[in-house]
Amino acid sequence: MAKSQKAIKRGSSQSRKNRKLLIMCIPALAFLLLFNYIPMGGLILAFKNFRYDKGIFGSDWAGLNNFKFFLSSDNAWRITRNTLGFNLLFLFLGTVFAVIIALLINEVASKNGRKFYQTTMFLPYFLSWVVVGYMLMAFLDQNNGIMNSLLEKMGRDPVMWYMKPKIWVFLLPFIYIWKSVGYNSVIYYPGLFTAV
Repeated sequence: MAKSQKAIKRGSSQSRKNRKLLIMCIPALAFLLLFNYIPMGGLILAFKNFRYDKGIFGSDWAGLNNFKFFLSSDNAWRITRNTLGFNLLFLFLGTVFAVIIALLINEVASKNGRKFYQTTMFLPYFLSWVVVGYMLMAFLDQNNGIMNSLLEKMGRDPVMWYMKPKIWVFLLPFIYIWKSVGYNSVIYYPGLFTAV
């Protein structure tokens, strides 16, 4: 009996000592709840026959009918293959290029040079994918795009880049690598010193 009372007193004194640390955790826990757990309620949409006028919770329950519709469509295999294939390609190429860039930055003799290259490689990571999409549109737009303007100056016809699916097999990995390689190389760069 006396041991349990001592344990309770010790636990309450520990919580008093750590009160400031627990209060410091509140914003992080609120952030986690707000952006990670509350949005999971949106997963219910996969099982609903969603209508805008009824809202999320007022829409009729569809059960697994949406999944049956997707799996019975002609494009289900192609969509799944493309999603998995591109993600594996992004993972592989992103890692390879990040390690290569980290090794190249490691070879720069000047400390200021290393910092400059790290910063310039890191900048695309801060751009949202919407901004990257608009930048790509500025390059590839049929009427006002930079690429088609250059082709017209060389005497060639403009190209409808968005109508050529074979180009995007190379363009999507290139854009992903351009955007993420700086961040990933900064992560791999310190590992070069601990690996030896």
